[in-house]
Amino acid sequence: IFAFIFPPFGSAGAVVLNCLTSWLIYLVELVGNLPENYLSVGKITIWQLLIVYTLILMVWWLRWWGKHLWFAGLLVLISVTIPIGHSKNDLFRITVLAAEEEPIMVIQDQGNVTVFNSGNCGKGKLTIAPFLQQQGINKIDWAISSNFQYSDTNAWLEIMEKLPIKVFFDYSPTPETALISKAIHQELQKHKGIYQPLSLGQTVSTDSYIAQLVNKEIPILQMKIRGQLWLFIGNRNQSELEKLIKLEKLPRPQVLWHAGQSLKKLLETLKPNLAITVNANLRNEDSLAISKMKTQVFFTEQDGAVQWTADGKLEAFIQNTESRTSIF
Repeated sequence: IFAFIFPPFGSAGAVVLNCLTSWLIYLVELVGNLPENYLSVGKITIWQLLIVYTLILMVWWLRWWGKHLWFAGLLVLISVTIPIGHSKNDLFRITVLAAEEEPIMVIQDQGNVTVFNSGNCGKGKLTIAPFLQQQGINKIDWAISSNFQYSDTNAWLEIMEKLPIKVFFDYSPTPETALISKAIHQELQKHKGIYQPLSLGQTVSTDSYIAQLVNKEIPILQMKIRGQLWLFIGNRNQSELEKLIKLEKLPRPQVLWHAGQSLKKLLETLKPNLAITVNANLRNEDSLAISKMKTQVFFTEQDGAVQWTADGKLEAFIQNTESRTSIF
Protein backbone atom coordinates (compact mmCIF):
# COMPACT_ATOMS: atom_id res chain seq x y z
CA ILE A 1 0.00 0.00 0.00
CA PHE A 2 2.83 2.38 0.92
CA ALA A 3 4.56 1.70 -2.38
CA PHE A 4 1.37 2.45 -4.30
CA ILE A 5 0.98 5.85 -2.59
CA PHE A 6 4.65 6.82 -2.58
CA PRO A 7 7.34 4.32 -3.78
CA PRO A 8 10.06 5.40 -1.27
CA PHE A 9 7.65 4.60 1.58
CA GLY A 10 7.34 1.07 0.22
CA SER A 11 11.10 0.55 0.27
CA ALA A 12 11.39 1.95 3.79
CA GLY A 13 8.52 -0.24 4.99
CA ALA A 14 10.15 -3.32 3.49
CA VAL A 15 13.39 -2.58 5.34
CA VAL A 16 11.56 -2.19 8.66
CA LEU A 17 9.53 -5.39 8.16
CA ASN A 18 12.67 -7.29 7.17
CA CYS A 19 14.42 -6.22 10.37
CA LEU A 20 11.42 -7.16 12.53
CA THR A 21 11.04 -10.53 10.80
CA SER A 22 14.75 -11.33 11.12
CA TRP A 23 14.65 -10.42 14.82
CA LEU A 24 11.59 -12.64 15.39
CA ILE A 25 13.20 -15.61 13.60
CA TYR A 26 16.37 -15.15 15.66
CA LEU A 27 14.32 -15.05 18.89
CA VAL A 28 12.43 -18.25 17.99
CA GLU A 29 15.67 -20.07 17.11
CA LEU A 30 17.30 -18.88 20.34
CA VAL A 31 14.41 -20.15 22.48
CA GLY A 32 14.23 -23.37 20.47
CA ASN A 33 17.88 -24.16 21.21
CA LEU A 34 17.55 -23.69 24.97
CA PRO A 35 17.52 -26.86 27.11
CA GLU A 36 14.06 -27.93 28.33
CA ASN A 37 12.60 -25.38 25.91
CA TYR A 38 9.14 -26.90 25.70
CA LEU A 39 6.57 -28.79 27.70
CA SER A 40 4.48 -31.26 25.74
CA VAL A 41 0.89 -31.45 26.94
CA GLY A 42 -0.50 -33.79 24.28
CA LYS A 43 -3.89 -33.20 22.70
CA ILE A 44 -6.18 -30.31 23.60
CA THR A 45 -9.92 -30.14 23.14
CA ILE A 46 -11.84 -27.69 20.96
CA TRP A 47 -13.02 -25.68 23.97
CA GLN A 48 -9.45 -25.33 25.24
CA LEU A 49 -8.35 -24.14 21.80
CA LEU A 50 -11.20 -21.58 21.73
CA ILE A 51 -10.18 -20.24 25.15
CA VAL A 52 -6.56 -19.82 24.03
CA TYR A 53 -7.49 -17.97 20.83
CA THR A 54 -10.05 -15.81 22.66
CA LEU A 55 -7.40 -14.71 25.16
CA ILE A 56 -4.97 -13.93 22.34
CA LEU A 57 -7.58 -11.72 20.61
CA MET A 58 -8.43 -9.98 23.90
CA VAL A 59 -4.76 -9.17 24.49
CA TRP A 60 -4.53 -7.83 20.94
CA TRP A 61 -7.73 -5.74 20.93
CA LEU A 62 -8.44 -4.70 24.53
CA ARG A 63 -6.13 -2.29 26.33
CA TRP A 64 -6.62 -3.73 29.83
CA TRP A 65 -5.70 -7.24 28.71
CA GLY A 66 -2.75 -5.86 26.75
CA LYS A 67 -1.40 -4.30 29.95
CA HIS A 68 -1.95 -7.53 31.91
CA LEU A 69 -0.33 -9.97 29.52
CA TRP A 70 0.97 -12.10 32.40
CA PHE A 71 -2.60 -12.72 33.59
CA ALA A 72 -3.69 -13.87 30.13
CA GLY A 73 -0.68 -16.19 29.97
CA LEU A 74 -1.59 -17.64 33.37
CA LEU A 75 -5.15 -18.33 32.21
CA VAL A 76 -3.80 -20.09 29.10
CA LEU A 77 -1.61 -22.32 31.27
CA ILE A 78 -4.47 -23.14 33.63
CA SER A 79 -6.97 -23.92 30.86
CA VAL A 80 -4.53 -26.25 29.09
CA THR A 81 -2.52 -27.98 31.81
CA ILE A 82 -5.04 -28.60 34.63
CA PRO A 83 -7.60 -30.65 32.61
CA ILE A 84 -4.81 -32.66 30.97
CA GLY A 85 -3.08 -33.26 34.30
CA HIS A 86 -6.36 -34.47 35.82
CA SER A 87 -6.98 -36.89 32.94
CA LYS A 88 -3.43 -38.29 33.23
CA ASN A 89 -3.93 -39.04 36.91
CA ASP A 90 -6.92 -41.25 36.04
CA LEU A 91 -5.39 -42.85 32.94
CA PHE A 92 -4.33 -46.47 32.54
CA ARG A 93 -3.29 -47.53 29.05
CA ILE A 94 -0.89 -49.95 27.38
CA THR A 95 0.25 -49.28 23.82
CA VAL A 96 2.15 -51.84 21.75
CA LEU A 97 3.83 -49.93 18.93
CA ALA A 98 4.37 -51.33 15.45
CA ALA A 99 7.87 -52.86 15.29
CA GLU A 100 9.40 -55.83 13.51
CA GLU A 101 12.57 -56.52 15.46
CA GLU A 102 11.22 -56.68 19.03
CA PRO A 103 8.12 -55.80 21.07
CA ILE A 104 7.94 -52.10 21.98
CA MET A 105 5.41 -51.20 24.64
CA VAL A 106 4.44 -48.05 26.54
CA ILE A 107 2.57 -48.35 29.86
CA GLN A 108 0.82 -45.24 31.20
CA ASP A 109 -0.55 -45.59 34.72
CA GLN A 110 -1.77 -42.52 36.62
CA GLY A 111 1.03 -40.29 35.39
CA ASN A 112 3.79 -42.93 35.60
CA VAL A 113 5.30 -44.08 32.30
CA THR A 114 7.22 -47.24 31.41
CA VAL A 115 8.83 -47.88 28.02
CA PHE A 116 9.66 -51.51 27.26
CA ASN A 117 12.33 -51.90 24.54
CA SER A 118 13.37 -49.31 21.95
CA GLY A 119 13.87 -51.18 18.69
CA ASN A 120 16.74 -50.52 16.31
CA CYS A 121 18.31 -47.17 15.41
CA GLY A 122 15.76 -44.76 13.99
CA LYS A 123 12.80 -46.24 15.84
CA GLY A 124 13.27 -43.96 18.85
CA LYS A 125 13.43 -40.76 16.81
CA LEU A 126 10.73 -41.63 14.28
CA THR A 127 8.23 -43.69 16.31
CA ILE A 128 8.66 -43.77 20.09
CA ALA A 129 9.56 -40.15 20.94
CA PRO A 130 6.83 -38.67 18.66
CA PHE A 131 4.24 -41.00 20.21
CA LEU A 132 5.26 -40.06 23.76
CA GLN A 133 5.17 -36.34 22.95
CA GLN A 134 1.76 -36.70 21.34
CA GLN A 135 0.54 -38.28 24.57
CA GLY A 136 1.84 -35.28 26.53
CA ILE A 137 4.64 -37.29 28.15
CA ASN A 138 7.75 -35.32 29.16
CA LYS A 139 9.68 -37.95 31.12
CA ILE A 140 10.00 -41.73 31.40
CA ASP A 141 9.85 -43.17 34.90
CA TRP A 142 11.05 -46.68 34.05
CA ALA A 143 12.71 -48.08 30.92
CA ILE A 144 13.25 -51.81 30.41
CA SER A 145 15.65 -53.11 27.76
CA SER A 146 15.52 -56.84 26.99
CA ASN A 147 17.46 -56.86 23.67
CA PHE A 148 15.10 -59.36 22.03
CA GLN A 149 17.16 -59.66 18.84
CA TYR A 150 20.57 -59.77 20.57
CA SER A 151 21.55 -56.67 18.60
CA ASP A 152 24.49 -54.39 19.35
CA THR A 153 22.39 -51.30 18.50
CA ASN A 154 19.22 -49.78 19.94
CA ALA A 155 17.35 -46.48 19.99
CA TRP A 156 17.56 -45.56 23.67
CA LEU A 157 19.94 -42.65 23.10
CA GLU A 158 17.56 -41.25 20.48
CA ILE A 159 14.74 -41.34 23.02
CA MET A 160 16.91 -39.77 25.72
CA GLU A 161 17.66 -36.83 23.45
CA LYS A 162 13.98 -35.91 23.79
CA LEU A 163 12.93 -37.32 27.16
CA PRO A 164 14.84 -38.01 30.40
CA ILE A 165 14.67 -41.48 31.98
CA LYS A 166 14.58 -41.87 35.77
CA VAL A 167 15.42 -45.59 36.07
CA PHE A 168 16.85 -47.77 33.29
CA PHE A 169 16.71 -51.58 33.69
CA ASP A 170 19.06 -53.46 31.36
CA TYR A 171 18.44 -57.21 31.11
CA SER A 172 21.58 -59.30 30.60
CA PRO A 173 23.97 -56.70 29.11
CA THR A 174 26.57 -58.36 26.88
CA PRO A 175 30.11 -57.48 25.71
CA GLU A 176 28.59 -56.59 22.32
CA THR A 177 26.42 -53.92 23.95
CA ALA A 178 29.08 -52.65 26.39
CA LEU A 179 29.77 -49.42 24.48
CA ILE A 180 26.15 -48.43 24.07
CA SER A 181 25.38 -49.41 27.69
CA LYS A 182 28.18 -47.09 28.81
CA ALA A 183 26.79 -44.26 26.66
CA ILE A 184 23.31 -44.82 28.12
CA HIS A 185 24.75 -44.78 31.65
CA GLN A 186 26.54 -41.48 30.97
CA GLU A 187 23.40 -39.92 29.49
CA LEU A 188 21.35 -41.03 32.50
CA GLN A 189 23.78 -39.34 34.88
CA LYS A 190 23.15 -35.98 33.19
CA HIS A 191 19.58 -36.09 34.55
CA LYS A 192 20.44 -37.99 37.77
CA GLY A 193 18.93 -41.17 36.35
CA ILE A 194 19.73 -44.68 37.62
CA TYR A 195 21.21 -47.50 35.52
CA GLN A 196 20.35 -50.97 36.84
CA PRO A 197 21.73 -54.09 35.09
CA LEU A 198 19.63 -57.22 35.61
CA SER A 199 20.43 -60.89 35.24
CA LEU A 200 18.16 -63.63 33.91
CA GLY A 201 15.24 -64.27 36.27
CA GLN A 202 15.44 -60.98 38.18
CA THR A 203 12.13 -59.14 38.42
CA VAL A 204 11.18 -55.52 37.89
CA SER A 205 8.29 -54.65 40.18
CA THR A 206 6.24 -51.45 40.23
CA ASP A 207 2.69 -50.56 41.25
CA SER A 208 1.63 -51.24 37.64
CA TYR A 209 3.32 -54.54 36.78
CA ILE A 210 5.87 -57.25 37.54
CA ALA A 211 8.27 -58.07 34.69
CA GLN A 212 10.71 -60.98 34.42
CA LEU A 213 13.00 -62.28 31.67
CA VAL A 214 12.63 -66.07 31.99
CA ASN A 215 14.53 -67.23 28.90
CA LYS A 216 17.48 -65.46 27.31
CA GLU A 217 18.02 -67.70 24.29
CA ILE A 218 14.59 -67.48 22.64
CA PRO A 219 14.01 -64.99 24.49
CA ILE A 220 10.87 -65.02 26.65
CA LEU A 221 9.73 -62.21 28.94
CA GLN A 222 6.58 -62.29 31.04
CA MET A 223 4.73 -59.38 32.62
CA LYS A 224 1.90 -59.47 35.15
CA ILE A 225 -0.19 -56.35 34.53
CA ARG A 226 -3.27 -55.79 36.70
CA GLY A 227 -3.89 -59.50 37.05
CA GLN A 228 -3.33 -60.20 33.35
CA LEU A 229 -0.32 -62.25 32.21
CA TRP A 230 1.43 -60.92 29.10
CA LEU A 231 3.95 -63.22 27.41
CA PHE A 232 6.51 -61.91 24.90
CA ILE A 233 8.16 -64.69 22.90
CA GLY A 234 10.99 -64.03 20.46
CA ASN A 235 12.15 -66.18 17.55
CA ARG A 236 15.92 -66.16 17.96
CA ASN A 237 16.14 -69.89 18.81
CA GLN A 238 13.39 -71.65 16.90
CA SER A 239 14.40 -75.20 17.85
CA GLU A 240 14.38 -74.38 21.57
CA LEU A 241 10.98 -72.74 21.22
CA GLU A 242 9.56 -75.77 19.40
CA LYS A 243 10.82 -77.97 22.23
CA LEU A 244 9.10 -75.83 24.89
CA ILE A 245 5.85 -75.85 22.91
CA LYS A 246 5.96 -79.64 22.54
CA LEU A 247 6.64 -80.16 26.25
CA GLU A 248 3.96 -77.58 27.16
CA LYS A 249 6.33 -75.79 29.53
CA LEU A 250 5.20 -72.28 28.64
CA PRO A 251 2.86 -70.34 30.95
CA ARG A 252 -0.62 -69.66 29.59
CA PRO A 253 -1.06 -65.90 29.17
CA GLN A 254 -4.08 -63.73 28.55
CA VAL A 255 -2.07 -61.72 25.99
CA LEU A 256 0.64 -63.14 23.71
CA TRP A 257 3.21 -61.32 21.54
CA HIS A 258 5.15 -63.30 18.93
CA ALA A 259 6.56 -62.36 15.52
CA GLY A 260 7.84 -65.74 14.31
CA GLN A 261 6.52 -68.68 12.32
CA SER A 262 5.44 -70.53 15.47
CA LEU A 263 2.39 -68.32 15.99
CA LYS A 264 -0.13 -71.01 15.05
CA LYS A 265 1.41 -73.61 17.38
CA LEU A 266 1.63 -71.11 20.22
CA LEU A 267 -2.02 -70.14 19.83
CA GLU A 268 -3.10 -73.78 19.74
CA THR A 269 -1.08 -74.64 22.85
CA LEU A 270 -1.44 -71.51 25.00
CA LYS A 271 -4.94 -70.42 23.91
CA PRO A 272 -4.55 -66.73 24.89
CA ASN A 273 -7.50 -64.35 24.75
CA LEU A 274 -5.54 -61.84 22.68
CA ALA A 275 -2.46 -62.08 20.49
CA ILE A 276 -0.22 -59.52 18.81
CA THR A 277 2.10 -60.26 15.92
CA VAL A 278 3.88 -58.19 13.28
CA ASN A 279 2.64 -59.14 9.83
CA ALA A 280 0.05 -61.33 8.22
CA ASN A 281 2.50 -63.05 5.84
CA LEU A 282 1.69 -66.50 7.14
CA ARG A 283 1.21 -69.72 5.24
CA ASN A 284 -2.31 -70.06 3.89
CA GLU A 285 -3.09 -73.08 6.04
CA ASP A 286 -1.83 -71.26 9.16
CA SER A 287 -3.89 -68.15 8.37
CA LEU A 288 -6.99 -70.26 7.86
CA ALA A 289 -6.45 -72.15 11.12
CA ILE A 290 -5.82 -68.95 13.10
CA SER A 291 -8.95 -67.30 11.69
CA LYS A 292 -11.03 -70.16 13.14
CA MET A 293 -9.58 -69.81 16.65
CA LYS A 294 -11.26 -67.89 19.46
CA THR A 295 -8.13 -65.79 20.01
CA GLN A 296 -8.37 -62.24 18.68
CA VAL A 297 -5.19 -61.54 16.69
CA PHE A 298 -3.78 -58.10 15.83
CA PHE A 299 -1.17 -57.52 13.11
CA THR A 300 0.79 -54.33 13.87
CA GLU A 301 2.11 -54.04 10.32
CA GLN A 302 -1.50 -53.90 9.16
CA ASP A 303 -3.37 -52.46 12.17
CA GLY A 304 -0.66 -50.11 13.40
CA ALA A 305 -0.15 -49.66 17.13
CA VAL A 306 -2.44 -51.61 19.46
CA GLN A 307 -3.86 -50.26 22.73
CA TRP A 308 -5.12 -52.09 25.81
CA THR A 309 -7.15 -50.28 28.45
CA ALA A 310 -8.29 -51.14 31.96
CA ASP A 311 -11.45 -52.85 30.68
CA GLY A 312 -9.27 -55.60 29.18
CA LYS A 313 -9.88 -54.86 25.50
CA LEU A 314 -7.33 -54.44 22.74
CA GLU A 315 -8.01 -52.13 19.81
CA ALA A 316 -6.04 -50.77 16.87
CA PHE A 317 -4.67 -47.29 17.51
CA ILE A 318 -4.05 -44.85 14.66
CA GLN A 319 -1.58 -42.17 15.73
CA ASN A 320 -2.96 -38.72 15.00
CA THR A 321 -0.49 -35.85 15.09
CA GLU A 322 -3.18 -33.15 14.95
CA SER A 323 -4.01 -31.08 18.03
CA ARG A 324 -0.65 -31.87 19.60
CA THR A 325 0.48 -28.97 21.70
CA SER A 326 3.70 -27.82 23.32
CA ILE A 327 3.99 -24.91 25.71
CA PHE A 328 7.13 -22.94 24.92
